[in-house]
Amino acid sequence: MPMIIGIDLGTTFSCVAAIGADGKSAETILNQEGENTTPSVVAYSDGKDGKGSKIGKVYVGKPATVLVASAQNVIYDSKRFIGRQFDDVSVQDDMKYWHFNVIKENNKPLVHLVHQGVEKRLSAEEISAEILKKLKDAVMKQFNDKDIKAVITVPANFDQRQRHATMEAAKLAGIEVIQLISEPIAAAIAYGIISDKEQKILVYDFGGGTFDAYVAAYDKNKTLTGLAIDKGADDEWNLELTLSKFNELCWKTIQGTIEIVNYALQCAKLNENDIDIVVLVGGSTRIQLVNELLQKKFGKEKIWSRLNPNEVVAKGAALTAKILLEKGSKERLKVAFNDILPLSIGQIVRGGLMIPVFKRGTKYPCIAEEITELVIDRQCEAITGIYQGERKICKYNYKIGNIKLKLNGETSKRKDKIKTIYRVDENGLLSVTSIEVKNTRNTAPIEIQYDGFPHTDMCEQNKFEFSKIANEYLGRSEKLPERIESKEIELKEILLKEIELYQQELREFANRISKFVL
Repeated sequence: MPMIIGIDLGTTFSCVAAIGADGKSAETILNQEGENTTPSVVAYSDGKDGKGSKIGKVYVGKPATVLVASAQNVIYDSKRFIGRQFDDVSVQDDMKYWHFNVIKENNKPLVHLVHQGVEKRLSAEEISAEILKKLKDAVMKQFNDKDIKAVITVPANFDQRQRHATMEAAKLAGIEVIQLISEPIAAAIAYGIISDKEQKILVYDFGGGTFDAYVAAYDKNKTLTGLAIDKGADDEWNLELTLSKFNELCWKTIQGTIEIVNYALQCAKLNENDIDIVVLVGGSTRIQLVNELLQKKFGKEKIWSRLNPNEVVAKGAALTAKILLEKGSKERLKVAFNDILPLSIGQIVRGGLMIPVFKRGTKYPCIAEEITELVIDRQCEAITGIYQGERKICKYNYKIGNIKLKLNGETSKRKDKIKTIYRVDENGLLSVTSIEVKNTRNTAPIEIQYDGFPHTDMCEQNKFEFSKIANEYLGRSEKLPERIESKEIELKEILLKEIELYQQELREFANRISKFVL
C-alpha cells in the first residue's frame, strides 16, 4: 500500500502530515532539521556561502534562510507567482519587494540567476518542486517508503493556471497527487467538522503572506481572499516591541482582516450570529489582538484553535488522502464539503463577448457542453478562446487558453457544428475538448497559455475599499466603460444579423432570377 500524506504548500511555510500509528489521526512529519514546518525558501548556492559548500548545491527551508549567498539566488514567495503571468498586477507589485531577479518569457515570470556558473531561468513550478522534494525526503527518511501519494492544498481562489502549475510542481518532485483540495476545507476536515447536522463555518486563515476568509455551509460556499501582508518586513532587522506598540503597528492590518470577514459574510448573506464555528489557521492567528477581535465579534465559545494553526491544513489534507483511498468506506460519505469554482469559466463568441459555461460558485466536479457553428464556408481552423472571470466582455477577463481545431478547408461549410465539452475534475482542473460533429474523430484539446489579459482580480481585492458607499461607487465607475462597450457590441451584433439576413435575401433573389432566366 502506498504511503499517503497531506501537504500544505504554503507561501511562507510548508508542512507535511501523515496518518499516525492509530490509523485515525494525522501527525506532522518532522523535517531534516527536526521541525514540523519548513520555510518555503530555496537557495541556489553559488559557492560563496563561506562554509566550504560545493558549488551548485540547492538548499531548501531553514538552511536556505541562513545561507550567505547572493540575494538573487535565494528564492521565496514562489506560491505568489506560480501560474501567474508576468504582467499580472500582483506580480508587478510583488516584484518591488523581491531581492531576486524576475524576467519575462512568453509573459511567464521566470527567476533569472547563475547556478554552477550557468545562467538559469527557473519557473515557480521548478522552485516549488524543490520544496516538495524536501517534504518528500522527510517522509521517505521516517517511513522508508518511496511509493508516495499526496493530497496537496491550494488557496480557494486559485485559478486554472495556478492549479495546473501546482500539479506540474508535484510531478517534477516525483509526487503522485491524489487530489487538490482547498486549504479552508482541509482545515475544517482536520477539526472533524463533518456531521449530519448542518453547520455554518468561517475559516479565518491568517498566514505569513496572505489572509483568506472562507465561509462554508456544506451546500453553500462563498469565498473572498486577498489582503497581502508582511510587505514591510526586513529580516535584517530585529526589534523588541511592547505589546501595546505591536498592537498599534498591527492594528490597521488586523482590522482589515475583520473587514474582509464582514464582506465574506455579506457575500454569503449571513451575519456573525449565523456562524457556528470559527476555525483559526495560520501562524498570525496566535496574535492576541486577532483573538480578542474575533471573540468580541463571534463569542469566545465559537473560536476553535486547539490544533496548531501551522499544521492544521496539512493534517486535514492527510485525513482527506486517507478517506479518498479507502474505497467503499462509509467514511467517504461523511466528507460533505464541495469545492466551488472561484470564477466563472466561459468561451468567447462573436463581438468579443463571454458566454459563461460554468458560473462562479458552481460545485465541481462538473461537466457541460456547448454547440457552436462555423461562420464561413471552407474554414480551415476553428479557434475558441477560453476565459475566466465575471465580466461580459472577454478582454476584461483573463485568458486560460485556446482550442485550435483543424478542419478540412475543402469540405467545411458555414453552419457546420462544433461541440465543445468542458470538464472540471475533483482537483478543480479544467479540461476542454472541441469535436467536429460531422467527423467525431477530429478533436482538439485546450492549450493553457500565458498571453491573455493580466489577472487583476486579487489585486483589486487587495485594494478593496471596505466602505459600502465607496465600494458601490467604485463598482459603478469601473463598469461604466464596459457597459458602454457592451452596448456598442450589441448594436454591432444587431447590424451584423441584419446584414446576414439581407445577404440571404439577395442570394435567394439571385437564385430566383437565375431560374427565371434559364
